[in-house]
Formats: sequence, C-alpha cells, structure tokens
Amino acid sequence: MRKKKQYDELTFADSFMFWKVMEEHPDLSKAVLERILGRKLEGIKQAQGEKSLKVSYRSKGIRLDVFLIGDSSTFYDLEMQTTKEPQLPKRMRYYTDVIDLSDLQSGADYEELKEVYIIFICLKDPFKSNLPIYEFRMQCLQDVTVPFENGVHNIIVNAECNREDISPELRYFFQFLKTGKGTDGLTDQLENAVSEAILRDDWRVEYMQFELMLKRERKEGREEGREEGVNLLAEVVRRLRNGESKEVIIASGVDEHTVEIAETLK
Repeated sequence: MRKKKQYDELTFADSFMFWKVMEEHPDLSKAVLERILGRKLEGIKQAQGEKSLKVSYRSKGIRLDVFLIGDSSTFYDLEMQTTKEPQLPKRMRYYTDVIDLSDLQSGADYEELKEVYIIFICLKDPFKSNLPIYEFRMQCLQDVTVPFENGVHNIIVNAECNREDISPELRYFFQFLKTGKGTDGLTDQLENAVSEAILRDDWRVEYMQFELMLKRERKEGREEGREEGVNLLAEVVRRLRNGESKEVIIASGVDEHTVEIAETLK
C-alpha cells in the first residue's frame, strides 16, 4: 500500500508537487521540457496541472500531471512516474488516444490532429537498458527508411541512468529528481520553487484534499471492480447453462480462472 507523505516531505518527484510547481511556473515547465528534448522551444502558451480528460461518460478518463500547449499544432504531456508501471506502453497509447479524441472535433479532418508528445519521467528504468532517454516512433519493419509520421512521440526519461556519456544537463536533472538538491541553474530554480511551495498553506490544504480524493477514487475503483467481477461471473454461468463450452467462452476473452469458478456454480 502506498504510504502517504506529509506535505513537508514532498519533493519535485512527487506528483502533487510536480504539477503544482510546473503549473505555477510555466517558464520552468518550458525549461524542463527543453532539457528533456535537448532543444529550444519557441514558447509554451499554457501549462495546466492535473488536467482531466474523458471522451465519454462510460469511458475510462485520464488525469494528466502537466499538460502543456505549445504552438497551435503541438501538445506536450509530462508525467511523473515514481513507481514501476508494467503497462506503461499501453498506458501511453491510451493517453494519446484520449488527447486526440478530446481535441479533434466531430467532422474535422485527420490533418488537424496535433503533434503529441507523451513524456513519462521515471525514477526507475522500465526497460533495464540504461538509456537516459527512450523515444519510440512508428516505423516500417521491412524498411526503416520508409517514413510513417503520425505525429506521436512516446518518450520515457530514465532518471536511474548512470552512463558516463550522458550530457551534464541531464545528469544534473537526474540527480535533482533523486535528491531534491539543485546543482545547476535550472535545478536550483526548481529546488527554490519547491521550498517556496512547502510554505504555502493553501497548497498544504489542497494536498490534503487531493489525498482524500485519491483514497475515495481507489475505494470506488475497488468496488466497481468487484461489481464487474460479479457481473462477469453471472454472465459466464448463464452461458454455461445455455450449453456454451468452456473452450468457446475462453476463446471469447474470458480468463480461464473465471470460467472454472463459474463451472462450480452452474
């Protein structure tokens, strides 16, 4: 179970502090983004923390840590990932889909889709290849020179990287994520921003409310999961009683364990 941190214990690597500081200081958001991408950006028009997106009432919504709007054709999503996420590639895929569907109006052309950067800052290396930056783009497997530009950039920042050949700027940033101590201009500014944030009583109260909200969502998620499980089990029992075979039900996508339990109840 995730241990709740006291507000005074938060660092830049904690999601709440991350999105509050980045939203409060768009200039620092831009600088962090530039450091990750390794190039200067023309400008960031807006930085929003904890932006919620949902395509429909029944669909699974997402809550973006920091959503940045660049020029009229570019979106950036920055996520802080402090724990291991086994489904990270599929999570990034879903985030891209929801952002696209939320932005593209009904009847619009595909060419109006924005360039989207989904960036996860991970404290642990999810791929164990010790690369500082992992960037994934679609390509033709038969001929990698064939272009397939769909405008989606999936980038994973690996703060655990300990290679000697990474840039000093990334090394300073990684050290800051792990220690909370600044060692250059940008990380000094980030450390100061966090120190100032710790003194804000309004953010302290908001953090308490945020934690209560997360606790409630986790409880509701567990209850919803239990209800879905009961409904699925009842449906499998019904199908078995109607003469469907175990093999056919499993082939339709129901896991074998559920089918075995249903068999004992039919």
